[in-house]
Amino acid sequence: MLSKMQDFDVNTLSISNIKDATYVQSNKQQFELQTNWVTLGKYPLPSKKYTTDDMKSINLTIPTTKNDKHYEIFSAVDEKLSKMNILPNKTYHSLVSEKDDNCYLKFKLYLDTGLFDKDKNRISITSLFDFYKYLREDTQIKIVFGFSKLWKMSNQYGFTLSIKRILLKSEVKEAPEKSTTSFLDDE
Repeated sequence: MLSKMQDFDVNTLSISNIKDATYVQSNKQQFELQTNWVTLGKYPLPSKKYTTDDMKSINLTIPTTKNDKHYEIFSAVDEKLSKMNILPNKTYHSLVSEKDDNCYLKFKLYLDTGLFDKDKNRISITSLFDFYKYLREDTQIKIVFGFSKLWKMSNQYGFTLSIKRILLKSEVKEAPEKSTTSFLDDE
């Protein structure tokens, strides 16, 4: 099930345990959410010197503000999930991070994350380093994401935002692969 973030009802969230793993669901189903267009800030990807060929994922950092609709929805998700008290003796790790009066969201990019040009043609990604060509400061993108299974570390627990697909708003200079995929149109 794919929904636009602005249409998402946080009250539909629930927790499901499947094969020794805990997942976030909406209306007791797996789901994906799509952001509106977001503009990447400075250094959206980690420095290349911290990225290696054998890494399984890298973080995409998206800036947000307390006046932003995304911030509002992610904060509501955080509030709902923390009130569920999934692991009573541990602290819930928020999806929205704050540092030096700046707010941001971190999403995980994987090698199988779909990257699409403005015409919704798939762009070939053969290495995590390929994302550096397309995801730069001031690039506008839409993200379709889901939640990873529950993670636990030390005295904290939480869910990771896992990117399924990215749609680029601007032109791509390299030839994309032909493909069909789902993004919800709103503009």
